[in-house]
Amino acid sequence: AGLVTGWRLNILTMLIAIVLGGTQGIYLLIRGERKKRIPFGQYIALGIVISLIYGEKIIAKYWI
Repeated sequence: AGLVTGWRLNILTMLIAIVLGGTQGIYLLIRGERKKRIPFGQYIALGIVISLIYGEKIIAKYWI
């Protein structure tokens, strides 16, 4: 992910992936599916796409 996005967007990519994966995990806990495994790679890939498209705008809004 870091080779594609660079170090600034890589941090944002991981943050987005953690938030999306955590949201899915909370949803599964609410439904009572505690034993189900969640693949994390798909959330990293989605985080890369979101960071490449909207990353600079997200960082600019956060720092200003």
